[in-house]
Amino acid sequence: MTVSETVSLLKRPLPPIRPAPWTKGDLSPTPDDPKRRLPQAIAHRGFKALYPENTMAAFTGAIEAGTDAIETDLHLSSDGVVVISHDRTLKRCFGVDKHIRTSSWSYLSSLRTLRKPHQPMPRLVDLLNLLAEPENAHVWLLLDLKLHNPTEELVAAVSRDLQAVSPHPDVPWDERVVIGCWNQPLLHASLSLLPTYSVAHTSFSTFNSSRFLRDPAYPGLSFSLYQPAVIGPWGNRFLRAVRAAPDADDRHIFLWTVNEPEWMDWAIRKGVDGVITDNPEVFLRVRKRYEDESTDAPEVGDDDTPEAPDDIEPRPTSWGRWARLYLRVAALQVLLTVLMPFLLRTKRFKFTKTGK
Repeated sequence: MTVSETVSLLKRPLPPIRPAPWTKGDLSPTPDDPKRRLPQAIAHRGFKALYPENTMAAFTGAIEAGTDAIETDLHLSSDGVVVISHDRTLKRCFGVDKHIRTSSWSYLSSLRTLRKPHQPMPRLVDLLNLLAEPENAHVWLLLDLKLHNPTEELVAAVSRDLQAVSPHPDVPWDERVVIGCWNQPLLHASLSLLPTYSVAHTSFSTFNSSRFLRDPAYPGLSFSLYQPAVIGPWGNRFLRAVRAAPDADDRHIFLWTVNEPEWMDWAIRKGVDGVITDNPEVFLRVRKRYEDESTDAPEVGDDDTPEAPDDIEPRPTSWGRWARLYLRVAALQVLLTVLMPFLLRTKRFKFTKTGK
């Protein structure tokens, strides 16, 4: 997208962001906390822990495991087909050193994953057809629009696919699909071309998302955040700011990618709305311990100490275990602290304040 096209897109009037109450954490009251909610299970690229990621086998497996939602990634083929892949290249998953954007759908559909069971690359319409089946009408969808695509062309193609596939008669697509956007151009294109759909800002950084939170042009915007960025005082500060916003009921928080049971437990105690995980089955077992509670509900506060559920794996008993958990997070936070100031100055992540 050229600079002039970006400026034109950002100047367009924005429709209001549609609330997505179906993405809010599930109400699970206790005598001590009658308003307590538990995060929904969101399968990251499907059931990635058991199946090749972003394939129909992974999506079907996640639904069979009981996931509440599926998160997946979208790219455009050379002939304008919306395909499902996290990477912009085919190397990691399919063993081919080519870019999706320069490959036709007829070629992409002939490939099979390196990981067994070998699976083809699906299109967005294939996933929509699966979710349109009556038995899957309870599952909602978080779409991650990838940056390495023509912005408006990708959003327009997603819009065409959503119109082309008939939803379940009781649940239209705009009541079970959230559009995840990494930057302002994608966010504005989504609001312009998909005005009845809810959107969420996707980011590695709470500082980056804070810019959108503070701008009154984006009331009710939800956030999909890298979980290590939310650990610690800056993450706590961002969570408090979201909950203190006048439209807090319409703002939901999803964390990715949460695979350790300790951090799943931590996310539940933080009171976020969704946990995006490679293994929804494990998260559902962690969450069930809270669902079964009667009087000893954990408090949601600023305590950053993760706990391992007894029925998933033993609680950490050594400082070595704690050290490994926190050192990895600390290393990632140092890396983000170094890189984010430079990334946020690039054209791709530049932020233009649009609110009055």
